Amino acid sequence: MTLANELQALFDEVSAGFAANDFDRVRPLWDADDPAPFYAAEEHETLVTSWPELEAYWAATRDINAGGCVARWTVAAAKPLGDAHAVAQFTLDWKIHVRGQPEPFGGFCRGLAVCRRTPAGWRFAAYTEAPLAPLTYLRKLYVRVGRDIA
Repeated sequence: MTLANELQALFDEVSAGFAANDFDRVRPLWDADDPAPFYAAEEHETLVTSWPELEAYWAATRDINAGGCVARWTVAAAKPLGDAHAVAQFTLDWKIHVRGQPEPFGGFCRGLAVCRRTPAGWRFAAYTEAPLAPLTYLRKLYVRVGRDIA
């Protein structure tokens, strides 16, 4: 199994936790020995750097979810960072039904995650989503809806 495949399995577990709106399934996928997780979500300006902040982010996501969150991570590349760490470059496609909103919304981005090999398997240590430049994002969005823009 390649490193990218090993890390993809971790992202697939996160996807299942989001789909079930069960962040008790997501929390163990993070390196519990790390005193300060690092999480940068594309929709937030503030960087999360503590367990209470990360758990508050998950709680807020759980609370707004009206029963449907699809998040599909695809590991595009992976690189070892020594014996116990690796970095994964990923793409993310997501859609969520938010309480009080008539229609779901979502988006797509790319990002990097640093993972640590633990006795329990790969775990997240740092995670950041990186939206595309606005013009690039709009072009890709138009392609997705079947429109052509120059």
